[in-house]
Amino acid sequence: MGPLVSGELLSLPVRSHGIELGRPVELVLDLRARRVLGFEVRCRDGIHRFLPLAATRIRGDEITIESALTMLDELAFYRARGRTLGSLRGAAVANAGGALGTFRDVVFEPGGAIHELVVATPGGERRVAPSGDVRIAARRASAA
Repeated sequence: MGPLVSGELLSLPVRSHGIELGRPVELVLDLRARRVLGFEVRCRDGIHRFLPLAATRIRGDEITIESALTMLDELAFYRARGRTLGSLRGAAVANAGGALGTFRDVVFEPGGAIHELVVATPGGERRVAPSGDVRIAARRASAA
């Protein structure tokens, strides 16, 4: 299997042995390590749990796991140590040469390594390798 686009995965059900357990609602990233940690899954019981990427297999129309026990109740722990895809969307992306655009999505390898950042520019979307000088700024909270 080739690189995965996170936006496509967030529409897939999480299943174990054909039984739907929930739906991913968020992706948790470790930007320093340039890795996807896993998914925040809204389970059928209404509780949000963390599903480590390493415990999954991505198939054409589903995210499969061997056991529901691989979904962890420690979601807050993983969210505190990573950044969610949703919290990064719209953030400024720049490198040593200047502004590249705004963050939109990530493309990653099945093992979790981030392969590219999808960045929106005035001319359309472009993909940027997450090299050492590429930075994603923290988004500012909107004044409500």
